[in-house]
Amino acid sequence: MKHLLSLLLPAALLVSCETSYQGHARIHRLKDLPPAAQRSIVTPGVLVPEDVYPLPQTHSGFTYMPSYPLTFTTWKDEAFIRGMKGFGQRRIVINLATQRGLFFIDGKVAMDFPVCTGTADKPTPRGSFTITQKNVHHRSNIYHVAMPYFMRLTNDGIGLHVGYVARRPASHGCIRVPKEACKLLFAHVSTGTPVDIH
Repeated sequence: MKHLLSLLLPAALLVSCETSYQGHARIHRLKDLPPAAQRSIVTPGVLVPEDVYPLPQTHSGFTYMPSYPLTFTTWKDEAFIRGMKGFGQRRIVINLATQRGLFFIDGKVAMDFPVCTGTADKPTPRGSFTITQKNVHHRSNIYHVAMPYFMRLTNDGIGLHVGYVARRPASHGCIRVPKEACKLLFAHVSTGTPVDIH
């Protein structure tokens, strides 16, 4: 019986992965998985420990990971970002449904990061905005809390800033970003950079 299960399990996993990755399976056999992942259930959209899967080099590979988009992980193409310093059209896109943000340089995804946006009572506004102000040491006048690396989008205080990212809407309307991702954004965008929220 034990031998029969060992033969059937890899085949079942292969079907699961091919379905999950829509034909773009990275994992073909159980033995291809790290030991920790072999003990995990591979289910699309289910958050798994961050050390189970090596971070893919490409953005498309990252989006096909089983834990995407729920993962807390930030994916970035550091070599591309460094190489484009001072060059290229920049744009940020915030997806309220997936609670993730994308940073584009010349139309290419340079970073994919988790965000935490406003609740139903205090929603993050949808639409097209531009960064109108940058302030490393910003402090909220309303909530009297620090909002490091603040990038203002509206006159009534909505912006991107470092904050706790709960992987669900939990802010008062601002877009909270993990510290390292926010610092990188802050360093590579300027006032006038477009931000689309949908």
